[in-house]
Amino acid sequence: MEIKLNLEKIAFLSCTIAAFLLAIEIVCITVLGLQNPLVISLLVFAMTIAILICLGAVSLQVYLASLKEERK
Repeated sequence: MEIKLNLEKIAFLSCTIAAFLLAIEIVCITVLGLQNPLVISLLVFAMTIAILICLGAVSLQVYLASLKEERK
């Protein structure tokens, strides 16, 4: 059974989600004057998870590419 992952789409989607979360955080803090540390912490945590998923997908893609080069 072969599992196919489109790592480029995963990386792009997770980085896009992180960018939207950053934009939401900036709007909440500057425009709305939100000072609730729980909400800000949750936004930062979600951004961190999205960025880590992006980095994981990219590093896995680089690793798999290096494995293909070694087989040649």
